[in-house]
Amino acid sequence: MLISTPGGGAIRLPDGTRETVDAAVFHEFKAAFRRWYSRCHADPDNIALFFFCGHGWDRDGQLLLLEDVGKDPHAVFEHCVELSEVRALMQHCRARTQLYFVDACRQMPSGFFQLVATALPLMDRPERVTLPLAPLDAPVYFSTAKRFDVENDVGAVTPFTAAVLRTLDGLGAHRNGANQWTIATDRFGPHLRDVMAWDYPEADRWAFLTVEGEQSGASVLRTLDGPPRVPFRLTCSPAGALAAAAAKLRHVRPSPEPPLSVAADGRGEVIAGVYQLHLEFPTGTFREESVFEEVLPPNKTWHAQVNPA
Repeated sequence: MLISTPGGGAIRLPDGTRETVDAAVFHEFKAAFRRWYSRCHADPDNIALFFFCGHGWDRDGQLLLLEDVGKDPHAVFEHCVELSEVRALMQHCRARTQLYFVDACRQMPSGFFQLVATALPLMDRPERVTLPLAPLDAPVYFSTAKRFDVENDVGAVTPFTAAVLRTLDGLGAHRNGANQWTIATDRFGPHLRDVMAWDYPEADRWAFLTVEGEQSGASVLRTLDGPPRVPFRLTCSPAGALAAAAAKLRHVRPSPEPPLSVAADGRGEVIAGVYQLHLEFPTGTFREESVFEEVLPPNKTWHAQVNPA
């Protein structure tokens, strides 16, 4: 982990202590990349996760801009990292499941197109691996499309990063077998897109979420301890019916649970499973309504059509 921030970077560990983190300058990135490569290469069952959040350009490929980019005005690109080089070097890594997350702009300032300098190499090409390598499962997730910028609020977690964390935390899961929930590469991209659209429905630019790279299978990233929690949204027709309703959800499968009251705005979160939605109308303006539906990640929208009493 490398962080660029005024005054130096630090992270808070689970026990409450703070640990200093090196700055995201090129020489630190190069050393960190080599350590990361060695750790990933140590076991073919390893999963390599690469995450970059910051400034970026796209010039025939994605450039990751580090803190000291442009340090030498005669070699502006010298302290950039070419994502294509990272991925090319990782082609030789024994860890055959690799995920790349890039939360950065993919535009290029017009005044830089005439520059021909290239980024410094991260390391020599690794020696040939003697063991036969399995097919590579290595999708790349970009927060926007080529030739587009990303707009984020200063000091806040970016929408893309927040969605990646929520998808990895459980919203990217699907049921595998009787009651085993796994997060795998084949469904991660669609779930990530749905999570971003759900969290930020007014932001058209989330349609720009771009998936590239090489994907050869359905590599399991995580197996959850139990079913994940899933956000839901309840709407009614006619529009005024929800305000007049006492809405309750009852978990009926895999095990029955006591009913849960739904908030007045129709939003909430429940563990994945089959639910009975029951709408009561104390004022007697509408008829009671009950429906059974399954709630699965990444989210669930219920729409109830109710009739006048």
